Amino acid sequence: MANDELLDCHIHCFPSHEDGRFFMDRMVRWEQHPWVGTLDQVVEMHKKAGISRANILMYTPARLYYEDAVAALPSKTNRDEAIANIRRSVVRRIEGNNDWCVKLIKEHPRFTFFCGVDVTFMSEEEMLKGIERWVAGGAKGVKIVPQGMQIYGNDPRLLPLFDYCQAKGIPVLSQSGGRAPSLGIAYAVTDKLGETLRKFPKLKFIFAHMAHFDWMPNGGADALAEVFAACPNTVADLSLQFGPIANGERTREDMVALIRRLGAHRILFGTNFPLASSAEAAEVYRSLPLAKAEREQISSQNFLRVIARN
Repeated sequence: MANDELLDCHIHCFPSHEDGRFFMDRMVRWEQHPWVGTLDQVVEMHKKAGISRANILMYTPARLYYEDAVAALPSKTNRDEAIANIRRSVVRRIEGNNDWCVKLIKEHPRFTFFCGVDVTFMSEEEMLKGIERWVAGGAKGVKIVPQGMQIYGNDPRLLPLFDYCQAKGIPVLSQSGGRAPSLGIAYAVTDKLGETLRKFPKLKFIFAHMAHFDWMPNGGADALAEVFAACPNTVADLSLQFGPIANGERTREDMVALIRRLGAHRILFGTNFPLASSAEAAEVYRSLPLAKAEREQISSQNFLRVIARN
């Protein structure tokens, strides 16, 4: 990858407009948002932004699909059997979405992807066999969303996932922080994830959104720095951090100071399209007063290092 190229390590893309609309309306709760993450929208946005490559984070809002299906059950039904069937259908949806992305990256080599899993719906066997299959098909890592699963980062159901990925050298990216109005309880807080990460010192782990929480001291930077110090293979991406700079809530100098505090070698460029404009993010990023070597690391080198299998 050329030094001036930009790799977006954090985007979402969905098999259909309907799937993307469901995610934006129900999970993020941004109804009528102009982007829903179709492939055409991603390509158009990244062309506008001057982004040459991107990493798709597959996510299926499993709990919402499950709750909708349970709520629609007729009153006169064998609920235990029906609910078991619904759970199986949710797992099939998760698997189908990842299978779709395996096909997508073969047809569009400018993309890589992280397969999405849900430890609250998938059995350990379903999850680990799925990861094995999707990695064999080209997946570069695994994506989890504690907010969607409604579990904290120290939940024991995450242990088999982290253990497997550490042993195989597969990176894990977790939603952490963010400003979406759907957040409610902050399941993905840094300290809870940090408890688990200390048990897996060799696991390559990406905190999405710089683990930024508005209500935490220094926006969560202190908590992230503490985990970084204890867990040498942790990094963070910049997704959702450019909007506050664009609208004047934060200065470019403050962002660069935070990057240098954490270490530019541990920061990845990402945008979180369709939740944010990749074009705006790229414009703000290019305006940050970074040194050339820092920019080259963040733009692509760090992510490529993380996904490299030793």
